[in-house]
Amino acid sequence: MSFYRLGLFLLLPGGVVAQAGPPLELMGLAPGTPRATLEQGVARLGGRLACKTSGVDPRFAECTTVLPHAPDGRRWSLLASLVDGSAAILLLTAPFDAKELVSFREELTGTLGRPNLRQRADQESFEWIRAGKMMRLTSRRGDGRLKVSVSLLQGDLLDRLGKKDRQ
Repeated sequence: MSFYRLGLFLLLPGGVVAQAGPPLELMGLAPGTPRATLEQGVARLGGRLACKTSGVDPRFAECTTVLPHAPDGRRWSLLASLVDGSAAILLLTAPFDAKELVSFREELTGTLGRPNLRQRADQESFEWIRAGKMMRLTSRRGDGRLKVSVSLLQGDLLDRLGKKDRQ
């Protein structure tokens, strides 16, 4: 049996039980990482970040790139939203057919554990949450094609924005 498949359970204050497991990341790219670390991970995958700082609020920057050397052979696109120099949101998109999507989802589930499932008429999302981070695999049918994205969010970076704005 794999250690990750068993999962660890932690007892939190108030008797709440939370599942622990491997970090939420894709191809070594994880939310919450500083820009320099993100740039290194992107370079390893054959990309180079092109970033623009917000003209309205200098805490924000938006970075994009294509990752031509992903381990799975896909050409992933990356959109990274940085807050105070760290990755608050990573959005990765790539083409999949239905069979590839099932295999990818099973691989993630085998590594990360059972996800929360959300379904709408034309959209399906699988969501993992742990340690203030969220990973969501979303697939949607549109224009006769399958659109797939993986979102990675760092909750405390996003939460900090609201607190700073209310002060």
